[in-house]
Parts: sequence; C-alpha cells; structure tokens
Amino acid sequence: MQLIWALAGLYALFALVAAMQTWRRLRRGEMNEARSAGLRLALLLTLPLTAWLSTNAMVRAWP
Repeated sequence: MQLIWALAGLYALFALVAAMQTWRRLRRGEMNEARSAGLRLALLLTLPLTAWLSTNAMVRAWP
C-alpha cells in the first residue's frame, strides 16, 4: 500500500513540474514550448481521471 501512495505522489510531482514549466514558459513568451508543456500537463491530469471513471463504470455495470 505504501508503494501505491509513493507512486501516486511521484505522479503528482510530475504534474506539478509540468504546471510550473507551463507557467514559466508562458511568462517568458515561449508560446510553442508553453503549448507543449500545457499538453503534457493535460495528459498527466486526464489519464488518471479517465482510468478512475472507466473503473467506476465497470464496477457499476458488473452483474
């Protein structure tokens, strides 16, 4: 169980770093790099949410 929490914390750290990179690049005016970092952030936030939603749907649909 501790390993799961450690991995979740590491994943949250990746998302935080991507958010910081996006903000820093936006402030510098590097729009293409900011767009790339923002897409990375969106993917990092979307993947666990999608997995959670699909898991809940499968649990509720199980006979």
